[in-house]
This record gives sequence, structure tokens and C-alpha cells, in this order.
Amino acid sequence: MNVNDPPSKPLILLPKEGQVFKKGVQITFECIVHDPDVNAGQRIQVRWTSSISGELANYSLDSRDTFSRSDLPVGRHIITVVVYDGLVEISNSTSITVEKDNHFLGESSYIITLIVIIIVVACLLFIYFRFNAGKRHN
Repeated sequence: MNVNDPPSKPLILLPKEGQVFKKGVQITFECIVHDPDVNAGQRIQVRWTSSISGELANYSLDSRDTFSRSDLPVGRHIITVVVYDGLVEISNSTSITVEKDNHFLGESSYIITLIVIIIVVACLLFIYFRFNAGKRHN
């Protein structure tokens, strides 16, 4: 008869404590958990949650798994992973911050900046030549 051995406290590999992400960036979540009863066919249920977003993932695993999300809202998230072997539930937490991406135009902001500079230079050249053309006729 197999007596239930509880799972180990899950080790959160990703995200790292205190990491800061820009909104919309892919965030990878990864943990390792060990339970000797997996060899006897027992499955470990894993649930990831965010203090802001609620449930992020819920699945069964053998020992290690990874998933990613890119839809976390701006704010400080306490990320908790709970492992449950059917009898014992153990959790671990980490905190991350998702910040607003201030580059609302992304890479295209460089192109817009270049266009604005060209327009300003063209206007200055126009004014210069217009002013000098008026001097020549007097």
C-alpha cells in the first residue's frame, strides 16, 4: 500500500521575483515540483493565479511545466502557484510588475520623428529662400 507523500513546495523558476515587464510582452511562467507518488501514477494539479488577473493557468503535470501569457494588465502582481496532489496543497508566490509601454507607436515613432524633422527643415528652408528672394528684388 502506498502512503501519500506530499508534493514539494513548488520552485518558481520564472518569472523571477521583482521582474518588471512592459504591457503586452510575453511573460513565461515555469515551476518545478517533485512528488514521489507521481511514479505510482498520481497526477499533480497546478494552478497559477495573479492577484490582479485571477487564474492564469490550471493543468496537471508530472514535475515541470512552462506556459506564457502576454495579456497581464498594468500593476504589481503577486503570482501564486498552488500544487495539489489530491490530498495536500502547497503554494509559493513571487511578485512582478507590469508597466505601461510609453512607446505607444513602437518602432514607427522613429519614422514619425524623421518625418517631422524633414518637414521642419523644409519649412525653414522655404522661409529662408522666401526672405532672401524678397531682398533681391528691392
